[in-house]
Parts: sequence; C-alpha cells; structure tokens
Amino acid sequence: MHSPNAHPGPWSRASLSNARHRAAPLALALQLTVTGLAGATLPLLISAPAHADQAVQTRRVQVDIPAGPLSEALNRFTEQAGVYLSGDAALTEGKHSPGLRGTYTVGEGLSTLLQGTDLSYRIDADNTVSLTRGDGNVLAPIRVQDGTALTPMTEGARTYTANAISTFKGTQSVRRTPQPVTVVTRRSLDDRALLDMHDVLSATPGVTVDYTDSERVNYFSRGYRIESLQIDGARIDQGGSIFVQPDTAVLDRVEILRGSAGLLKGTGNPSATVNLVRKRPTEAFQASARATGGSGDRRRTEADQYGALIESGPQRGRVVAVHDKKDFFQKAREEDRRVLYGVFELDLTERTTLGAGYQYTGLDATGSWGGLPANFDGSQLDLPRDTYLGADWNQWNRFNEQVFADINHYFDNGWHLKASVTNTRLRMENNGFKQTYFSPASTTDPYLMNVSTSIYDGDASDQRFYSVSADGPFSLLGREHQLVVGADHQRVRTRPTAGIWNQNVLT
Repeated sequence: MHSPNAHPGPWSRASLSNARHRAAPLALALQLTVTGLAGATLPLLISAPAHADQAVQTRRVQVDIPAGPLSEALNRFTEQAGVYLSGDAALTEGKHSPGLRGTYTVGEGLSTLLQGTDLSYRIDADNTVSLTRGDGNVLAPIRVQDGTALTPMTEGARTYTANAISTFKGTQSVRRTPQPVTVVTRRSLDDRALLDMHDVLSATPGVTVDYTDSERVNYFSRGYRIESLQIDGARIDQGGSIFVQPDTAVLDRVEILRGSAGLLKGTGNPSATVNLVRKRPTEAFQASARATGGSGDRRRTEADQYGALIESGPQRGRVVAVHDKKDFFQKAREEDRRVLYGVFELDLTERTTLGAGYQYTGLDATGSWGGLPANFDGSQLDLPRDTYLGADWNQWNRFNEQVFADINHYFDNGWHLKASVTNTRLRMENNGFKQTYFSPASTTDPYLMNVSTSIYDGDASDQRFYSVSADGPFSLLGREHQLVVGADHQRVRTRPTAGIWNQNVLT
C-alpha cells in the first residue's frame, strides 16, 4: 500500500481494506461512475494528497508536467494540488496529455488537462475530484466505516446483501469468513420469485445442477457434490428419493458458503455448505397473503401471520402456510405441494428466550423416470414436445416434517449461549412410488421399447440433531479476540424401500 505522499502510479487498485487502513486524516472517499458500479473491483484512478484544503477550487499550484499519458498527468497534478482524484481508469485509457507548465488554480489546471477530451470533473465538499464522461452525473461517495453491527436477519431490511451469516456457531462477519459467501436475502427471494431450494441453488454462482431424474437433483460446487445442508444450523441428511426441496416461503435467507467448511464447522467435503434460515416471530403484529400464477397452469398461494400472542406480552408466534400446484409441458405431469410452518417464542427473562416450532412439507408428484428415446444415430424421433413416456397413474409422493426447540441466553459480558435439538422425519407416502421407464428393445426399430414398471414403498429416514455452543469476546495480550466453542451430535436411522419390478415389450 502506498503512503499518502507516495506516487501511486497511473493504474492503482483501490480496495475497501486500503481505504480503511489509511491514516485517519486521509479518509478516502471512493467515487464510482455508473460504468464502474457493476464491477467495483475495476482499477480506479486514485491519487492521495498530503493534505486537503476547503478553498481547493482557487488554490494556485505551480507545476511542470511533461507530455505523456493523461492518467499520469492527472495523478501528478492532483498530488501536487493536495486533492483526491477518483474515477474509473477506463475513462483515461488511450488518452494523451500535451503536458502542463506554469502556475494555475486547481480548476484551471484540471480544465486545461482535460481540454479536447470527452471528460469532465467535479470537486466535492470533501476535496474529492471526480471524473466522469461528458457532463454526466456521478454517484455519491461510498464511505467505508468499521464497527457496523452484525445483523444476519434480512426480513424487513429490503436489502440484497447481508453483512453476517449464522452458518457456523454464533454470528460471523461475511467479510471475515475465509471462503466465498453468497447470501440470498428475503428481498432477493421475493423479487426473483425463487420458490424452493432448487430455484435458489440454480441461480447461485459457482453451483452446478445435475438431474438424476425429475425428482432427484444433485448440486455440485468446486467439483464436489454438496452434501452439507443445514436448516437453522442443524445438519440434514437429504435422504435420496424421499427428500422434498424446502419451500422458501418459510425462510428469512439462504446462506451458501462455497469451499471447505471443515475448519469452522467440523466434517464436510470441499464443495459448499447451504444453510436455510427460517423466519422467526416479532412483537409487532403483521399479516400478509400472496397469490402467484405461472406457466404450466401454476397456482400458488401463501399466507403469513405473526406477532405477540398477548399485547406487550413475552409470547410471540408465527404461522406460514403454502399451497402450490402446477402442471408441466408434458402430458400427465403435475405437482401438488403443501407447506405448514409454525414457531413459538417465549421470553423467560430479559436475556433468555425459549423457541419451539414445527414444519411440514408434503409433495405429490407424478415424476418422470427417464427422458425421451432417440434414434440410433442420436437424432431425435420428432416426438411431440408434450410426449410423456409414463402412465397417468405414476406417482412419487412423500413428505418431510421437523420439530425443533432452542434456547438462547445473552450474558452481560457479551457472551451468547445457545442449545438446540431438532427431530426430522422423511417419509414416502403409502404406495407412494409408482414409475414407468422406457428403454430401447431393438437394434433395428427405434420405436420398439421395453417398459419397466416399479412400485416401491417403505422408504424412511429419522434424524435427530443436538447442538450446544457459546461465543463471545475475551482479552488476551492486550488485544480483543472472539472465541467460539460448541459440540454437535447427529443420529440418522434409515429404512430401505421394498417393492416389485417387471418388464414388458411394447411395439
């Protein structure tokens, strides 16, 4: 990092951390043009002065700047004038300056250097010179401040970003987490109509979607399958064919940490960790309803009501209900989803809160166990787009339900203690799996198929997760530190399916 009096060069890169660690009297205001907003990490043209003066516009400066690149001439002039220069380096790319010699005011010098270009400047109250193309406006300064409170909750914040996550024990700063983190906030879920976990991960950078069939989907990141799924920090085994993609109507946010989380979370592979954080009740009473329509005759309704159960009382509750039914472009394909979520909180003391809740997600689906056949040379058979090579009685019906309880206590010294238990049941409905699958039966006739009919039942998974943790500050060797301690225990009991399989030949 350059010192305040050093010449930073024509293409210095400014970062938020650079701005924060400059000497206090030289607090740097980054001013981005519209073209630079989408990529704030683009090189910025920055010149740091030794001091700043309010009468900057009329300050006289004696300079002797030779001809050369415009960016270098501007950097040298503003450095000698004692002002900050901010702008996208692309603005001066390829532009030449004839140089400047003599005594000028700051305004005269800048106007002379920019003469004959399509650039203009503006001097703000904090002595920042902002470059822009033409007479266009520039954005307000972005000021970097430390000490902002960590607030992982996003509902009601109306923001697309979050400064903290709860993927690990306690609350962690996104900036200080040593892996790339994406937080899909409540506003993002609403504005982008991301209705279940599949929608969220399909729209997440760095995550790849791989379909086994219509109902079983695998997600990959950094070359590895994502196996670590958490709900409110409690790990869930996805259970293969009986897992239902969680509905986002009950969520405050989704936190996706890409890369290995073993150093902060225990065991796991180096793919990603997905943490689904559910909504919680507030004291203020609120209620909302939403109806959504879409392609495939989709009809979705949501209801959400929460608040204090007794006015000004210590009890709060929340109930969310969803019914989502849709068809597909294929004949006979359909899905019917039902969601019910309820949570209750009780303030035992001013610093201790007890919470408990229940969530049910049921899904009735026809399913599609395989795609359309192709000709022997790989070309399509010109079958209609709505062709469905299954029976209209196909079904893939299952439900997931979860009961949870937690207790949180906040100490006077800043420490936080949390204990929780979660019990999860994944089930196949009675005779819930009936599927047909077509495969080629001839080497000469591409329309000759084997059809296999499968009827399975009994798939089940029971999971129990216990967690206790404490986090807070402490002093050591004259510095403040943050310590997190905790333990998890998970027990999973599964029961395999049983059923029948047969084959027939169709022509």
